[in-house]
Amino acid sequence: MTLSPNILQLYSQQTNYTIFGISWIPNSARVLSVGMAARGTGIISVWNFDDQKLVEQSRHEKQSALKCVTFGASLAPSRTFGTGDHDGNLFTFDIENLQKPQFHVKAHQSMIHCVDGIGGRNFTQIGAPEIASGSSDGFVKLWDVRQPQPVLEFTSSVDSETRTQIDRDKMLVSKPEAWCVALGGASSTSDRYLLAGFDSGDIKAIDLRMMKVCWEHHLPNGIVSMEFDRQDTKLNKLTVGTLEGHTYCFDLVNGFEKASIVDQKFFGDSSTIWQVRHSPFNRDVFAVTGGSKIGIAKYDYPKERSIEDKTIAGKLEMKTDAVVSTQTCQSMCWSREKNGLLAWGSMDQTVNVGYVTNMKSLE
Repeated sequence: MTLSPNILQLYSQQTNYTIFGISWIPNSARVLSVGMAARGTGIISVWNFDDQKLVEQSRHEKQSALKCVTFGASLAPSRTFGTGDHDGNLFTFDIENLQKPQFHVKAHQSMIHCVDGIGGRNFTQIGAPEIASGSSDGFVKLWDVRQPQPVLEFTSSVDSETRTQIDRDKMLVSKPEAWCVALGGASSTSDRYLLAGFDSGDIKAIDLRMMKVCWEHHLPNGIVSMEFDRQDTKLNKLTVGTLEGHTYCFDLVNGFEKASIVDQKFFGDSSTIWQVRHSPFNRDVFAVTGGSKIGIAKYDYPKERSIEDKTIAGKLEMKTDAVVSTQTCQSMCWSREKNGLLAWGSMDQTVNVGYVTNMKSLE
């Protein structure tokens, strides 16, 4: 008899600010959250466990609200995270010194929606640490934090721009907002890809070795979240969450242009899929957040993934889901140290830690 997985909420702690981003601190049992206080300032909190309770170990307030967080470019043994604020500033902080940023640049003209990092854990195999940022100004930029200028910047396609006549001689051009970014495909020190998802439904992929656009795709709804199933391997799968409750899985075994696509509405309604996050212990299992729920899904490969150079689509199946909040759950992260351990933040101003049981049943 095989037991099915279940999502258990272990700890929940109320706070007094809106949580926009959450992440496990590498090689520790602590959680980092970022967000916005009622007066519009930014908050960084470090949470740990004390006497079987989740407690706020430290808190630091910043000038502007913080929207996102990544430890992807953190070089061990340091614990450095990247974050972006509502004024377009990009920062990196050491977890042991949150007063002063290690790196600070005015990266964008308006709010930074998303950041993603790569190269921190094994840079000798997959290349130097870099951070990507996407903003409501429509630009996506790639940063080497040793340099004040971006390595690369781009926007969505010209066809997706909106033009409004505001005067006889003036035309207002609005670019689609960049809602999410993903770095991956780093199978060597020279191979790496940067993907960006826009509110127009556009996805654009940049081959960072060739420094050129290698793929563009359009989906019916705005792209809210996306992630490679692994950053440090050859292209395998890309999972995308959108408005109207859709989750897409692209099988990239034959490259972007020949990718197969599976579309699924997991929660049976039009709740936005705020985040998709693959398990660090099983690349075919991922968590999705929609409304007040978290779901655990799995991608099952077909018997043959490729026939005559054509990619065959597999199947997406929801294995379990649970209501984990009274309001929208828009940030979630797996622990890399413990299989099945999750942290999430929600709009009801709570920080939560939970556990997915029987993860081995999904192997």
